Amino acid sequence: GLIFCLIFFCVAYPDDVFGILVHLAPLKAGDHDEMKVNLSVYFLLVAAFEILYFCWLTVDINLTSIHAFEGVTEHSVYAGTKGAIVAYTRELAIELAPRGIRVNAIAPGAVFVENQKKLMPDFNPKTAGKMIPAGFMGTPRDIANCALFLASEEASYITGAVLNVSGGLYM
Repeated sequence: GLIFCLIFFCVAYPDDVFGILVHLAPLKAGDHDEMKVNLSVYFLLVAAFEILYFCWLTVDINLTSIHAFEGVTEHSVYAGTKGAIVAYTRELAIELAPRGIRVNAIAPGAVFVENQKKLMPDFNPKTAGKMIPAGFMGTPRDIANCALFLASEEASYITGAVLNVSGGLYM
């Protein structure tokens, strides 16, 4: 069915197909490395779950991004890997819940870190924060506080969730 639909679309709307192909962001040299970095740790973690389970691991908190849910130009690889982490989190939650292991994820939005100043000397977090409904950028502490909550007993009934920590940037 999918191949037929794709062929039909290409034959019926050739100009649209060309337009779509022209506007796709080309893959860059480092994209494959980004995929490996963003995803390989999760495959290694699953391989280690048997050992971690016997060490009384009961909580797994994964980091994704609001880009898993919202597209941005030239972020297809990054967004794709972050979306994969969301799917992986939900699947692991189902598979590990019978063992008493909770699996959740945090999807940070715009979080200011000092390296942004090194990469973009003119970057102003106060100006960037004005574009966020909360009126400011988040901090690493905001993400840490969310992780502490998810790891706590107060979150014992939460599994398979992705908590959006974005100051309202993504809803």
